[in-house]
Amino acid sequence: MKPIFLLSPTPLNREGLIHIPTIEIEYLDIDIDFSNIDYLIFTSKQGIRSIDRLSPQWKNIPALVVGQKSSDEVERLGGKILEIGKGYGAGLVDVIKSKYGNYKFLYIRPEKVISDFGSLPNVREVITYRTRCKNSYPIPPNSIVIASSPSVVKCLLKREIPNNTIFVAIGETTAKTIPAQFQTFTSSKRDLDSCYKLAKELANSPYPK
Repeated sequence: MKPIFLLSPTPLNREGLIHIPTIEIEYLDIDIDFSNIDYLIFTSKQGIRSIDRLSPQWKNIPALVVGQKSSDEVERLGGKILEIGKGYGAGLVDVIKSKYGNYKFLYIRPEKVISDFGSLPNVREVITYRTRCKNSYPIPPNSIVIASSPSVVKCLLKREIPNNTIFVAIGETTAKTIPAQFQTFTSSKRDLDSCYKLAKELANSPYPK
């Protein structure tokens, strides 16, 4: 069976899964202005955790979240949910345009982002954390790599990767950051468990198509 590696800042305890923390999270100590805000935007669990350490006030403001895992984290910490997206940031932009154009949002974001919330006049942004690349374990040939975000892919690609590496991306946005030379599959659901199940199927298949 091909070895399976997980690129993620946090591990997932599954049989045969090797965790590679290619990035680390640095939370920023800042003051946040919650005035004139109707709703929050979260596109990752790290964003939720970053604001929770800064102020409990966020828990009183309903949040538009990228997917179910982020929703679970908001509720675990005592926050409120406005709506759950379909697993990718660009989809939230469409939701805001179509349903919440008259409301004001605060986007809790990392230093580097792909989603274009900045183009919306009713969205204010605040940077509460940043990611940094870490030295990672080398990927051996004929491996399967689960990519949990665009950031982990970019960090991994700073070193040489065997051309026969197979990627399993957590979503379309992450898949787009993986070079075309690599065979890439995208999970049907945007969560690590679904990625792991797909990776296991590929690992047991001698010639994945």
